[in-house]
Amino acid sequence: MALYYRKSKMNFTPSYISLLNSGEFNERLKNLDQLMANCTICPHGCQVDRKTVETGLCKSGINPIISSYTLHYGEEPIISGTNGAGNIFFGNCNLKCVYCQNYEISQNWKTEKKFETSPEKLAEIMLLLQSRKAHNIGLVSPTHFSIPILKAIKLLQRMV
Repeated sequence: MALYYRKSKMNFTPSYISLLNSGEFNERLKNLDQLMANCTICPHGCQVDRKTVETGLCKSGINPIISSYTLHYGEEPIISGTNGAGNIFFGNCNLKCVYCQNYEISQNWKTEKKFETSPEKLAEIMLLLQSRKAHNIGLVSPTHFSIPILKAIKLLQRMV
C-alpha cells in the first residue's frame, strides 16, 4: 500500500515511516503549514491567507474538499490490480484545465464547498479504502491540499 504498509518479505519500509518515527515529518509539516498564511503551495502562488476566509485561484481554505472516493478499476492494470485503486478525488482543482474529464467535481467550487472535510475524516477514508482491499491510495488533483493530506498521514500513524 502506498500510505499504509505491510511488512513484506523484503522488509521494505516507506520513507515517510522513517520520517514519522524520527520526528522530521512533524518538523516538515510545521514548516509547510506556514505556507497556508501566504499560499504558495501550487505554482499559481496566489499568496492569499488560506488560514482565514481568503481563497486564491483554487477557491479552497485549509480543509480538503473530497468530491468522491471509491475503488477505481479504470487505471492501468499495474495500478488497479485486481481489487482496484483506492482513489480519492479532490475538489477545486487548481489546474483549471479546459478539457478536464472531472470538471463537474474538480472545478465547480460553489457546489464542492459542501464537501469540505477535515484531515481526520480524510484519514478515515484512507483506512476505509484500505479495509476494502485497495491496492493503493490514489490522490486525484491533490496539490492544493498537500498540507491536510500530510496531516492525515500523520494521524494514520496513531490510527493503525
